[in-house]
Amino acid sequence: MPLEPIPRHQDGYTDGEQAGYRTAFHLTVRPPSNSQGVVNLAGKLTRTQDTDDVDVWSATYDTSQALELGRYVVLAGLTLFDPNGNEVSQKAFVRDPLVRGSSNLTIAASGTSILKGALLTFSGLLDGAPVERQQVRLDFRSSGTNRWKKVATLRSSAEGALTARVRASHSGSWRFSFAGTTITAPSSSAATAVKVKNPGACTGVQGCRVVKRIDIDGDKIADQLGVVRRGDNAQFRVRTRDRLLIKTVPIACWPGDPYAGAGPIDGDPGAEIIFHYCAGANVVTENILSYYKGELFYLISPGGDGESANWKVQGAFNYFLGITRTVRKGITYVGLSQGERKAS
Repeated sequence: MPLEPIPRHQDGYTDGEQAGYRTAFHLTVRPPSNSQGVVNLAGKLTRTQDTDDVDVWSATYDTSQALELGRYVVLAGLTLFDPNGNEVSQKAFVRDPLVRGSSNLTIAASGTSILKGALLTFSGLLDGAPVERQQVRLDFRSSGTNRWKKVATLRSSAEGALTARVRASHSGSWRFSFAGTTITAPSSSAATAVKVKNPGACTGVQGCRVVKRIDIDGDKIADQLGVVRRGDNAQFRVRTRDRLLIKTVPIACWPGDPYAGAGPIDGDPGAEIIFHYCAGANVVTENILSYYKGELFYLISPGGDGESANWKVQGAFNYFLGITRTVRKGITYVGLSQGERKAS
């Protein structure tokens, strides 16, 4: 316990070795539960600084007897005696040190690599005295940063157990932190890292396959396009940067793979999805999906009455090679590529 500096030659204090004077140090401690009670502790006085003008004294004392947690009142006295043993003067100092119990926090995550939006469970233990119903924070620090942010506040069980559940949206580190009390020291758990991954277009869907990576929603970032067939229906799944788009369409009379391709058709940002709808004796019918305001919609065919989603291709006498789109001088041209049969 550091004592206040004592100016030399003031109030009778002097260097005992040079003048024959001696000093005596005494210490008393009042515990938190009994402010009138006194616990005598063994103490030792040491001069830590000795200059021409100031002596600085430091007191150390044994707290092994002070088992009670809380704030104590410590009274330290420095008494000067002359060579004949007579008390010359006395100077007292009062301190109120806090005796705290230690605390320790642990944390464990239900997974170290999860899909974005999945439920993440943290469990931990507050060890120390006391631990019952203590307020503990769950903190998060994003990858690449040094700042911790509070995510949730919870209370420990009677045994100090902790449980928290959150939906993770970013990769980073997590910890439990305890601010401490008047009788328990603060502590924080070690950080545990959790990597958050965006689910793919086909994640968790049996039979689904990714067919192309291309910008569908027009944000200039390639999206993941997946397709899965279920009987007379096909489901197209587009994983963009921040969402999953799903569109289920009928393919009543197409026997094979429904996916035909993807590319820019309507002139707006983003590519369209082309799929086979039906195959007749002479005609192949395609449908086209286009992105608009967070959803996939049918792109209406320019032919007929302008209301049909069927893009029909006559194929009785040739091979269908595809549809192309070009823009020249502000005019959009949609062309059909085909290969004719030879005379043989």
